[in-house]
Amino acid sequence: MFKKKKKKKKKRRIHHLYEIKSRVIVERSKNDKIMEVNILAFLAIVLFISVPTAFLLIIYVKTVSESN
Repeated sequence: MFKKKKKKKKKRRIHHLYEIKSRVIVERSKNDKIMEVNILAFLAIVLFISVPTAFLLIIYVKTVSESN
C-alpha cells in the first residue's frame, strides 16, 4: 500500500564563525550536533598560562644563580 520513503542523508556542512577557522568536534547523537572550538580562544588560553609561567621561571633561575 504505502511505500516507505528513504531518508536522504544530509551532508555535514561546517560553518566557520566570523570567517575564523576552528576545530570541529562531532558528537554522535540523534541530531549529529556539531560543536565548534575557536582556535584563537584556545591560543589565548595557552598564552595566558605559559607567558606568566615562563616569566616567573626566568626570575627564579636568575635569583638562584645570583645567590650562589
